[in-house]
Amino acid sequence: MNQRGKENKPRINNQIRCSEVRLIDGDGNQVGIVAVSKALEIAALAEMDLVEVAPAANPPVCRVMDFGKFRFEQNKKLKEAKKKQKSIVVKEVKFRPKIDSHDFITKVKMIDKFLGMNCRVKVTIMFRGREMAYQNRGRDILDRVIETIGPDMVTVEQTIKTEGRNMHMTIAPKPSYKSIYAKDGDEELMDDMAELENDLDVDVDDDLDMDDDDLDMGSEDISEDSIDSAEVDENKVS
Repeated sequence: MNQRGKENKPRINNQIRCSEVRLIDGDGNQVGIVAVSKALEIAALAEMDLVEVAPAANPPVCRVMDFGKFRFEQNKKLKEAKKKQKSIVVKEVKFRPKIDSHDFITKVKMIDKFLGMNCRVKVTIMFRGREMAYQNRGRDILDRVIETIGPDMVTVEQTIKTEGRNMHMTIAPKPSYKSIYAKDGDEELMDDMAELENDLDVDVDDDLDMDDDDLDMGSEDISEDSIDSAEVDENKVS
């Protein structure tokens, strides 16, 4: 790695081995093709360095400059470029289809925090067992997340998608993103979310309870029929 760094570093002054170079003076003027000894003399008179800036050219191009200052400016540009580079961070917030209004607000607060940190957020609905029959509830929650945060504040980078027992979407903050809590406050959001307990929790529970009753009744009927059949078979044998 050190050897590679040496190869990338330009040759300066006596490190330049060619017999002649195309010279650019300290003011940026084209001097022309001169012997390397002459170029070194010109650089020394200007109290600067002779730097090989285009070694692949024929002859190589050299420039008279303050090499220390040049390196400092190059490093400064590299640091500024690194600062401008943004790493993509994706956070995930998970919901259940039977979430109540209080938990919903807590989850939305987390999403709001991540978006405020300029992170992308993967919003996931986790289904268990017979909850897969109520995927429309998951879509309602995802739609409500967008509605609560503000459709004009986020970009949906990945639309709603179902994979296995999970349903998810990915959202990212727009440059104009503003925290919903800085704007509205918890009390107003609580009022907006008051209907969630009925819409997203009670209805699903009622439906699931009905399914449980149906399943239990079916099991009892099957058991009684099986017993009757067993008694009939026993009488026939007798």
